Amino acid sequence: FMLNLAKTSCEILKEKGIEVTLVDLFWLRPFDKSTIEALLDEVNHFVILDESYIHAGASGFLLNEISPKYLKKYLKTYALPPEPIHHGERSQILAHYKLDAKSIAEDIHLHLENSFQGDKSSVRK
Repeated sequence: FMLNLAKTSCEILKEKGIEVTLVDLFWLRPFDKSTIEALLDEVNHFVILDESYIHAGASGFLLNEISPKYLKKYLKTYALPPEPIHHGERSQILAHYKLDAKSIAEDIHLHLENSFQGDKSSVRK
């Protein structure tokens, strides 16, 4: 369900002049380390949008499998927090945890502006 949010976030970031490339990791297993690392070679920074809880999803697996040299490019994982999630509409839950497309794009933009002095960089999912 994060793919559509990622696409919308990418559109928002592109409107702000940030070069974005989206990679859908539905094929994470079997893990193709060389393909993932080749993609990471092409970017300055990357984020992960995970469909699960932050400590239980694919992001942990990915970050443990890639070469440590790529971790300096990693900005953040966007995923549900490690706490019980109250029932509600998906859009309400995502908005509450700032996992809606607009919030994600704004947060990535802030990370790039504040941490990297406005570096207009590629971001990958």
